[in-house]
Amino acid sequence: MCENSHLDSIETSIIIPVLNEEKNIDRLLETIHHQTYTQDNYEIIFVDGGSKDKTIECIQKHNEFSNIRVVDNPKKTAQHAMNIGIDCAKGKYIIRLDAHSFYCENYFEELVNTLKNNSEVGNVGGVWLVEGDNVVGEAYARVLSTFFGVGSSDFRISNEEKYVNTVPFGAFRKDEIVKIGKFDSRLERNEDFELNLRYIQNGYKVLLKPNLVIRYKCRNTIPNIIKHEISDGVWNSISLKLCPYTFSLSHFIPMFFVIGLIGVVLSFILNINLFKIIGLGAVLLYLLLDVVFSIINMKSNLKEGLLTLLLYPLHHISYGLGEVLGLFK
Repeated sequence: MCENSHLDSIETSIIIPVLNEEKNIDRLLETIHHQTYTQDNYEIIFVDGGSKDKTIECIQKHNEFSNIRVVDNPKKTAQHAMNIGIDCAKGKYIIRLDAHSFYCENYFEELVNTLKNNSEVGNVGGVWLVEGDNVVGEAYARVLSTFFGVGSSDFRISNEEKYVNTVPFGAFRKDEIVKIGKFDSRLERNEDFELNLRYIQNGYKVLLKPNLVIRYKCRNTIPNIIKHEISDGVWNSISLKLCPYTFSLSHFIPMFFVIGLIGVVLSFILNINLFKIIGLGAVLLYLLLDVVFSIINMKSNLKEGLLTLLLYPLHHISYGLGEVLGLFK
């Protein structure tokens, strides 16, 4: 599976899990082609989970690269793809890319230089700039870029270079990630978060560099948003059960919110006046925050701002429902 042994002068391996990504490959490889990091220094490893579209054809037509490999991922999911890619990698440094994301021109060079100059840093990454392809997607992107939407998620909202508990994707040294056990093969989601916490447990630091911008394409339809949020919530609860050290109170606020909503409904059914008052107060406070943040969004785009009135609660309730379901998985 891991061939092309002539690539023996590679400094960095770029690993990209893919599955039916024909719509994104051209733009992704264009952003890679414009990197300031010299192409001779890196290889690109696409780890394919059995794409049924033209993903492989799209990759193969890019003859401006002489350093692309495609390897198979029979288990399909991203954590397995990364472990396969790490085993195949010939570089001292590894950069994980996501096929739905696009990267600033100095992304590779800055990541590698940071690892070269900071031995205490185990993983380094940039900030997510979430984008949509239509008005629903752009409104959802606003939800995922505000404190009310995602809490104190540094890699989404921070402008400060600092040590954090996680970064999206990132870059790391091959020998160190092998030493700490690579990606947890049990986790289909949250695998990045768990890995970063394991780096910290092993004495390394995780560095966020806000000058490195990752443009991430989010979901663009209501059904896909709901499906994705529920799935994320399910895997957050599963991650907690498999890896208890991944617990973060802020990650489970949506679950408490959903349980609270159920409690409000029950208080009216059972006619418990104290719970009625407390529950209604909490719901009104939430709705007030929803309106305030949506009005702020309306200043930039009226239609998108109006949509966030719906998407904030949809985001929180879907994710929280997923967390409740995940407890029973």
